[in-house]
Amino acid sequence: MTTLTSILCAIGCFLIVLLWDLFTDYKKWINERSINHDKEGWIRGLFLIPAIGFLCVPLWADWWFFFIPVAVVTSVYWMLFDGFYGILRKEGFWFTGTDDWDDARSDNFLQSLSLSEHILIKVGFVTMSILAYILVL
Repeated sequence: MTTLTSILCAIGCFLIVLLWDLFTDYKKWINERSINHDKEGWIRGLFLIPAIGFLCVPLWADWWFFFIPVAVVTSVYWMLFDGFYGILRKEGFWFTGTDDWDDARSDNFLQSLSLSEHILIKVGFVTMSILAYILVL
């Protein structure tokens, strides 16, 4: 499998999980149902394993390179899921949710920051992880 094929397969797997997660969470929000962030986080993580695996294929040189694809998938997923979920709720890409009893821990953390700090953390995490991935290819 070529590097490009592996990355394209990773993107495909990633997008399937992202779209599924956006659809199911939005449906729960519309129906005013609570989201169990811990349980659903584990499910999401399991479904993202193929995307991480495909990103690992070009990096088989050392076992610790596994952490770079995990960082890429985690950072990009965090930014895109939160952003598109905010758009679906008509709140904007950088919306971090309302202050509810069932908020995700990441939402509570981001709500304690200014908007520029929020953007800097997410964009910085995405940029650093993708650059690290490119550098070790």
